[in-house]
Amino acid sequence: MGKRWFSGLRRVGLGLMGRCIALGMAAALGSAALAGEPIRVELQPSRVKPIHQFTLAEGDTPFRTLVRGPDDRLYGVSWTGGPSGLGTFFRMSVHGHVVVQHAFGPGDGVAGPDALILGADGNFYAIAMQLDNGKAALIRLTPHGKLTVVYRSLDYGSDCLSTYARLMQGRDGHFYVIDPGGLSQYGCIVRVTVHGHVSVRHRFNDDDGSYPQALVESADGDFYGVTESGGLHNAGTFFRMRRSGEIKVLHHFGAPPNSLVEASDGFFYGASSFGGAQHAGRVFRLSRQGDFTPLHDFEPSADGSHPWGGVILGHDEQLYGLTLHDGKHGAGTAFRLSRDGAFTVLHALDRLAERSATAGLAEVADGRFYWVSWTGTDPTVAYQLRVVP
Repeated sequence: MGKRWFSGLRRVGLGLMGRCIALGMAAALGSAALAGEPIRVELQPSRVKPIHQFTLAEGDTPFRTLVRGPDDRLYGVSWTGGPSGLGTFFRMSVHGHVVVQHAFGPGDGVAGPDALILGADGNFYAIAMQLDNGKAALIRLTPHGKLTVVYRSLDYGSDCLSTYARLMQGRDGHFYVIDPGGLSQYGCIVRVTVHGHVSVRHRFNDDDGSYPQALVESADGDFYGVTESGGLHNAGTFFRMRRSGEIKVLHHFGAPPNSLVEASDGFFYGASSFGGAQHAGRVFRLSRQGDFTPLHDFEPSADGSHPWGGVILGHDEQLYGLTLHDGKHGAGTAFRLSRDGAFTVLHALDRLAERSATAGLAEVADGRFYWVSWTGTDPTVAYQLRVVP
């Protein structure tokens, strides 16, 4: 099976099955445990409540992270469901009221939206699948749901754009597509201009990493990112990319990373779903030179395990995330981690009343967090987390 272990999987398989297989590779390599005892803070009396259960008409698989809109409401996409079963674009209030802004149908020519982001122009952008040939398309959706196709992929071999891809927008206004190797051997990074012109910035070769997962434009003008595999230990790399597409590997991971954010202190922070002292996950810090510092190794019974959705940077400049398993009730946790490593379990999810998530958190202006739980068997439910000071 080799290094192409997730090549045939659909998008949900990339997230769930692929990383499960990655555990076998990463566990053999392991990671050094944190020096000394981890810093833990007493459980906070935060409140979690379900605010909406999705119907098939609203969207059957909205399992990605929600996106905060310019109106402080939450937006998301589902790549199935809706009247035609081809996916939806929806808006959700902070109280859980859901309105379908666009239901994809045969007349759109595209379906299965994914990788939603908010653009600098106040519109939303996503990757979708063309109905006539199965290839990828970059689409734009206004907050009211008007659909425009910005770019249609005609030949994957030339533009390296697939429906597995993720999106980010640079300060130059152009979009950078992070393709994790859905059809290519090791993945690539593609730039799509606002006018739909495409150029491949870099094709990964496994030595510099494979299956890129995240890309961040830094304050220094360069891009920094992580790959999930490849590199010295076949467990991913941390890299810098110039605007020309030139890549320099700055760090080789011992366990596959799944996220990357940059804080105001100039450091990058991220998580790995596995790795750490108990192979239950780790949160780490990286400098622009590639200096690696483990901040927290998850202890399953106390902290939860496997932070599948990675970490986000809150308005208070602290790190927040969800674990998928373990914790007090066995269904994962919501957690906070300061940048100096102080770890707090905000809420232990209850297996009977709540569901953990493979997606990440979204924060609104008042500091409340939201996520969507999608298991493939249970109803899809949106949750709200209010952190009580």
